[in-house]
Amino acid sequence: METFESFGELSTSGENFKNYELLTFDNGEMLLIKFKPQLDNEEELKIVNVIRIPDDMKELFKPQK
Repeated sequence: METFESFGELSTSGENFKNYELLTFDNGEMLLIKFKPQLDNEEELKIVNVIRIPDDMKELFKPQK
């Protein structure tokens, strides 16, 4: 919690939001899906990029115990 609270001290002239979703398959494969920002009048999400997570990076995406 302390680490998260320290982010409140960051200040910038603007921010940039990106939407990602992590897909994890039963076989251990992971895909990171990047979506286009959704406008108010849009009903569907649009995929911008799909990134396969390399085996040596998967540990970063696993839930902490």
